[in-house]
Amino acid sequence: MVAMGLFLVYLGLVFYNQFTYLHGVTRGEKIDGKTMSKDALLVIDIQSSFPQADERLRVKSPSAYQFIQHVNTAIDYFNRRGGDIVYIAQVKEAGTLRSLFMPHIPVQGSKEAALSPNLHQHQPQIITKLRADAFSNPELRRHLDQRQVGKLFITGMAAEVCVDFTIQGAINRGYQVYVIREGIFALLGEESKEKRLRKYAALGAKIISGAELPKYDSE
Repeated sequence: MVAMGLFLVYLGLVFYNQFTYLHGVTRGEKIDGKTMSKDALLVIDIQSSFPQADERLRVKSPSAYQFIQHVNTAIDYFNRRGGDIVYIAQVKEAGTLRSLFMPHIPVQGSKEAALSPNLHQHQPQIITKLRADAFSNPELRRHLDQRQVGKLFITGMAAEVCVDFTIQGAINRGYQVYVIREGIFALLGEESKEKRLRKYAALGAKIISGAELPKYDSE
């Protein structure tokens, strides 16, 4: 009985450590707001494992279909003006202990891990991540630094997890964060989305509509 109890405690600690690792918000060196004046659009986790935005989906889940259309509108806007677009993809490594805690996440390099074919892709810069916060991959910070980006426009899913933690990671580093309301998808529905939008605003992000994008163009 003692051995079984110790084993259960061990399993609990393993689960807690893995969950904390996967869902922790990262911190990093603050950006220089004076020199980092450009902007970028982040498109978070809209991958082939997401329900497809075809004619059937338009009937089955109009909110999901409309969500992708709004994201595509933002992508096309940034592409027309030569803005930076970064696609973030959540993956897991096959055959690892950590992957057992992510049964719903696609394996790195798999067909399911690719960007959704219904997402507009203009010579995409794709950065993968193994954790919820996109800044957990140092490649994202390096990419933004090279392009002197200090202002981030956020789209993607899910409002409750990866979008939330990436916004926090960005704010922790001093980025100006703008969340495009129509370009955010919540797994638990509109009420959950509105709750998260209020949280983002309380953290310091600005909530805008896609129609307002020209108003916030970097000079």
